[in-house]
Amino acid sequence: MADPIVWGELPKAQDNSQTINEAIAEAILAHEADPEAHLGDGESLEVHRTNDMIDHPAGSVAVDKFANARVITCAFESLDAWGTFSSGTGTFESQLGSANLRTGATSGGFSAMQVVPDGFIGLNLSKAFFWRSTLKFSANTALSSYFGLGYMIDEVDFNGFGYRNINGVLHAWMGDFTNFATTEITDIDLTLPHTYEIRYTADPQVVEYWIDGALRASFDSGNFPEDDDAYVNYTIHSSASAHKALYITDFFYQQER
Repeated sequence: MADPIVWGELPKAQDNSQTINEAIAEAILAHEADPEAHLGDGESLEVHRTNDMIDHPAGSVAVDKFANARVITCAFESLDAWGTFSSGTGTFESQLGSANLRTGATSGGFSAMQVVPDGFIGLNLSKAFFWRSTLKFSANTALSSYFGLGYMIDEVDFNGFGYRNINGVLHAWMGDFTNFATTEITDIDLTLPHTYEIRYTADPQVVEYWIDGALRASFDSGNFPEDDDAYVNYTIHSSASAHKALYITDFFYQQER
């Protein structure tokens, strides 16, 4: 009985002695080496990269896979680590998973929280970092509020990156005590909870301001802040005899090695 013909061992053409199996193996190697493979619209890697959430089993990410050495989360179970400041009828309090800053119903009422870490520089411009916090306001009028990274506790001198709400108008800002740059951000209802982010890269220096997962402002030139012991700040100040409140539900921070 004659040996059966194995089609994979046949030459792929009369003028090409490469076998079909060899041609298939060559095509597979080329596909595996292609950095653009599966990145087309609707293909697996493109979908994995752009989906809002990629689900993996709980506990499946090993600690050594995190790119950043310092990771800090806070749900304000206590304000013991925070410096708290108030004037007039301003108050502050910790609640379940949140902190509330209140001005009281007096013009000039002020309330603020600031933390200065022990053992590392709070605002370190040589390191890339990421900050995120979720918050909302009780009102949009007759108030000023600053929140972000660096020094802003007195609402006069500024050194850092942050957001400000002045009578319901939102800005991203960057300051170095001497120079102060702002960019207005529109279409945000400040009386509803939103997630605010600050993303900074050190080389080249770029700071981005994201709200609810969308990039809304950035600075890539100008007077970037100085390093500062002051770390995370939240302030609210009333300019009318009416109660104003800032509700903060969390903050998350990570910094490169």
